[in-house]
Amino acid sequence: MPKDISFFHDNFAGSLTKRTLNYGRSLESFFDTILFSIFANVFPLIFASVILWRYSPWLVVILLGSLSLTIVAIMPLIKRRKKLVEARETAASLMAGHVADVIGNMEAVQAFAHDDYEQLRHQTNVKDYMQKTEHSWSYHNLHIDLKISPVYVLINALGLGVAVSLGNSGTTIAAIFVTFSYYTQATRILWEFNRTYRNLENAITEAAQFTELLLKPSAIQDPTDPISFEVTKGAIEFRNVHFAYDDNRGTPLFADLNLGIKPGEKVALVGHSGGGKTTITKLLLRFVDVTDGELLIDGQNVAHARLADVRRAIGVRAAGAVHVPPHHPRKYPLRPVGRH
Repeated sequence: MPKDISFFHDNFAGSLTKRTLNYGRSLESFFDTILFSIFANVFPLIFASVILWRYSPWLVVILLGSLSLTIVAIMPLIKRRKKLVEARETAASLMAGHVADVIGNMEAVQAFAHDDYEQLRHQTNVKDYMQKTEHSWSYHNLHIDLKISPVYVLINALGLGVAVSLGNSGTTIAAIFVTFSYYTQATRILWEFNRTYRNLENAITEAAQFTELLLKPSAIQDPTDPISFEVTKGAIEFRNVHFAYDDNRGTPLFADLNLGIKPGEKVALVGHSGGGKTTITKLLLRFVDVTDGELLIDGQNVAHARLADVRRAIGVRAAGAVHVPPHHPRKYPLRPVGRH
């Protein structure tokens, strides 16, 4: 479902671009991590468990039990770090969006002599991003890596203790060697699990920002049972139309607006800025919907028709450019709809 026009007004173009491009890269990073970091470590761990079981089942119980308890213990810390990562990515999107929009509107920035102002805003955004990045890194190093580092030593010590306790001396020496080798490898996997999860976390967080945009419902939607919309003459009628923007705190821009435009008639809308000239066009194209009343084209309520059908039936002329509905290039004469 296409997003309504207010969605694009409320989001930085640069932020939308960054989130869209990062979505594909995040999925690639996610699957790379799953295949080459997780699967690549799971099979050696299974192999080590099989070998250790031949010497003592307790070696396997201690190894897998310790790894599981450690992961369970650090999960609350990882969830806390996830919030910090989300804040960091939000700051990154804001920073990228501001840069892209300033570059895209550089003519307006220079025309109003806002170069220094926009540079100051960028410095503020960069500082905010760096602070949140440093916060997430510091939390990871001081609250996760530092706290679980002694656990690796403890796991190896427990495994060696069990190996030493084996009765047969020949078996004990072999068990100590094998236990030291595989326990060291397993704890290394645990250490890498933290880094692996961090990579997954970054990929999921970046992808989630774009997914949230997709899941956010559009303010303007097609009706569940649309009518068959067809324009033959082009008669337009605003019938008792009420409309108010959300940011007007309920103050209506139009109240009981009644306007009729006959087929082939040309109407000029003249008035001060903010008087509603452009809004008339937005209502016709269903960029926004009337609060109350009806907007009819050839007697058909546009709110009961599919958005694409309505917009294909309307021609727009703006700043010398002419848009002709692609499906009806010569069915009826082009009439401007009032964009001034």
